[in-house]
Amino acid sequence: MLGRAHHRRLRCLLCQRSGAAWQRRLGRCACRGNPSAKQLFDALIDCWKEYGCDDAECLQLNCATENAACRSYREASGEPDGGAPATGESALPAGLVGEWATSDQSTTYQFKADGSYQYVFYYGSSLSCIAYLSRRITELGTLSVQGDTLTTMGMSRTTQTQNCNFSSSTETDHGTTQSYRYVLSGNTLTLTDSKDVTLTLGAQ
Repeated sequence: MLGRAHHRRLRCLLCQRSGAAWQRRLGRCACRGNPSAKQLFDALIDCWKEYGCDDAECLQLNCATENAACRSYREASGEPDGGAPATGESALPAGLVGEWATSDQSTTYQFKADGSYQYVFYYGSSLSCIAYLSRRITELGTLSVQGDTLTTMGMSRTTQTQNCNFSSSTETDHGTTQSYRYVLSGNTLTLTDSKDVTLTLGAQ
């Protein structure tokens, strides 16, 4: 169950994605300040949490009634779409959509056309155990692209660890926000962070 802090974070992230596919599906209730819009948005958030949605397809499939109420409110209020792309149009450059991975498959990104992503990092030790035997991090969230900057905004992250004594542990948090300078060249994607560390990934 998501707490109040995650609720507020989700509200802010959805508002930040104005004009993109997420904003379009939510009917823009999230960014209106009056009580009626807030009530509709809260109902949509409750549905989001009930079904554990992490992408727009889940939202559309399970929360169609709440989503339609937001859309109807927007249309009745006469609020414009604010330049939202037409139905079916990608929120990302077409070349970015798909699955990307490092050559050793330790890091993978899956970028979806609706502006959501999944990030997976895996490390397994074949030598003596120092901190842990293996660790897998899975993060879900939304992303945006502006110019040559790609920003990932984590909404949920799960860290699964096998410790040196072979016991296992699982931790969850809200993930992180990261910005990268990206270069897309054919089937190669490079992401460079603020510390000039570059990750090279290939299309899968």
